[in-house]
Amino acid sequence: MQDNEDYFEQTSNLIKNYTEDRILLLKIQAAKKTGKIFSKLIFVMISVMLIFLLLLFISMMAGYYFADLSGSLYKGFSVVAGIYLTVLILFVILFRSYFSVKIMDAITQVFFEKEEDNSDE
Repeated sequence: MQDNEDYFEQTSNLIKNYTEDRILLLKIQAAKKTGKIFSKLIFVMISVMLIFLLLLFISMMAGYYFADLSGSLYKGFSVVAGIYLTVLILFVILFRSYFSVKIMDAITQVFFEKEEDNSDE
């Protein structure tokens, strides 16, 4: 009778240890994937900020260039504004059909990528 009680106690302890280890593994995997998403997000944010500054200065240069060609600051910067309006309209049209799908695929790929086994078994 004592053997049965020991067996059930050992099995209970093994199951408890297994579930604790499994929960810990899931927490580590979630933290790793969250960290990967945040690192990509920070990279994208810094890249967008630098691209914004680059476009700002290029836009100013283009505005003054078109102003020089047209003889009016108003007309020169209106040309640049028209170019940006065209780009905005194209972006809105393409975002729904192309960009949103690519963004969802990238996030899904991070969450469901297979883990590499680094153990020496």
